[in-house]
Amino acid sequence: MPANGLLPSPRLLLASLLGVVLGTGTVQADSPFSFTSSSQTLYLAQIDDDDLDELDDDIDDELEDLEDELDDLDDDIEDELEDDLEDELDDELEDELDDLAEDAAEDAMDDDAEDLAEELAEEAAEDELEDSLDDDAEDLAEDLAEEAAEDRLDDDDWEDELDDIDDDLEDELNDDDLDDRFDEDDELADALEERLLDALEEDLDSLIELNTGDLIVRNEMLVLADDELLEQLSRHPALDLRERRPLSALGTSLGSFEVKSDVPLEALRTELRERYPGLSVDFNHGYEYHQGPTTAPDAPLTLSALYRPGAPSRSGTAIGMLDGPVNTRHPAFARARLEQKAFAARPSNEDLAHGTAVASLLVGRTQDWEGLVPDAELYIASVFSEQAQYGSIATTQTLITALDWLVSRPVEVINISLSGPANQTLETVLERIRSRGILPVAAVGNAGPLADPQYPAAYPTVVAVTAVDRALDLYPYAVRGDHLDFAAYGVNLTAASGDQGFTQVSGTSFAAPVVTALLARQLADTGSPGQALQALSEDTVDLGEPGKDPLFGLGLPGKSQLATPASP
Repeated sequence: MPANGLLPSPRLLLASLLGVVLGTGTVQADSPFSFTSSSQTLYLAQIDDDDLDELDDDIDDELEDLEDELDDLDDDIEDELEDDLEDELDDELEDELDDLAEDAAEDAMDDDAEDLAEELAEEAAEDELEDSLDDDAEDLAEDLAEEAAEDRLDDDDWEDELDDIDDDLEDELNDDDLDDRFDEDDELADALEERLLDALEEDLDSLIELNTGDLIVRNEMLVLADDELLEQLSRHPALDLRERRPLSALGTSLGSFEVKSDVPLEALRTELRERYPGLSVDFNHGYEYHQGPTTAPDAPLTLSALYRPGAPSRSGTAIGMLDGPVNTRHPAFARARLEQKAFAARPSNEDLAHGTAVASLLVGRTQDWEGLVPDAELYIASVFSEQAQYGSIATTQTLITALDWLVSRPVEVINISLSGPANQTLETVLERIRSRGILPVAAVGNAGPLADPQYPAAYPTVVAVTAVDRALDLYPYAVRGDHLDFAAYGVNLTAASGDQGFTQVSGTSFAAPVVTALLARQLADTGSPGQALQALSEDTVDLGEPGKDPLFGLGLPGKSQLATPASP
């Protein structure tokens, strides 16, 4: 058999056989064609016709058998080749499919990993933003607000100043370790800050005056409630939830809703209060501070000349303050402990002067002048913004947000030298503050003796203060009413000005910090805001009619601490 394992073709085999028969060579003994003869050589002449016919038949039979075997062999080889080829194709196809599956799996894993990484980065950026804004960015904003207030001393161009603040903020954020975390943090922080400032400016530009004279933000309703109820109200057909602001220190949330323009605000407010009993809902009102005209030619008064120096405040005595920004670089605050946070987008120079004066009456101190509690720590929430038509305004939403921040600080008494209309959401917040033992002290307002009570001073949870002059005469522009608690010095007082000097100020705005400071002094002895208020109520110079009256309240507070005894 040939080396390739295949039999020779039938034609080649026949030729070989004939060659043996007809040729001259010998046939081996073991050949099927050998004969038993003495001679080993056969010649063609020795073979007869019968033999040839028989040989022919044998050859034909053998060839047929060989052809059958070859056909069977061809079929077997063909089947074997087909099976081998099919197996090889199956193996190659399976390998190819495995490779494709692996590639697809790798691609899918890459895509999933990339999507997961993006989701984790976004979640981490949001988590980092909440923590960073609460810690880094919030502290940064406070520092920038202080620097901005200080830089206002010699700068009347507020737009340039705000641009400078934006540049400073961007530089600080670029230098801060937030850059080492996620680039998205900076973008999200900038977007959040820009959104908040835009919302505040939009609110100020949307102020309208009601027929009562009250200022409100057009088509806006505030709701103080939990998130579930705010979500339910957002499905009201007349309301569109603009913003949900968590008030973590107060344990609630403040929802700002836009009211459809064709819906009467007062009717909607009444409907919501009736449908949801106990719901705190109201307009977003505007409030003003209380700086009135002085009553010269009276000589200026200094609190350090009116009251004896108090004992150093106990460690941790802290006062909160809602007002305009404070010039923290004023010499009166060189040794003061201040923390200031801005909740206003565009305060004015008048706001700076007002806030600086109030703060100085509390914690200011120079070599020959000082406020009543210079050792106390003061937390300042700047809430006023300049509005083109109505001047300096603080909205209810801003006040509530600022109060939540103050409550998160260790304050025990909060000075509020501003006034405006009654507002249910603000009232609810002040009730919560008072229930925590914190005393809100507010000026009664300078709208005049015929004006209706002003708020928040008229709320029962707030200590209401009016102003008197050196002779203990009532300030002529002061609001009157049964809600009055004290009448403090507040006319021609010497206070720090918005620049580097001092000035004379008058109004109930400046009488309020006198009572706030005297309460802080009492806290050093009693340790309890409630006990401090009770002690101060019993330590007064009765003015006007005996007992509490609608002009002077209980009278002049701090009788035992006066440098010179006072009498009506």
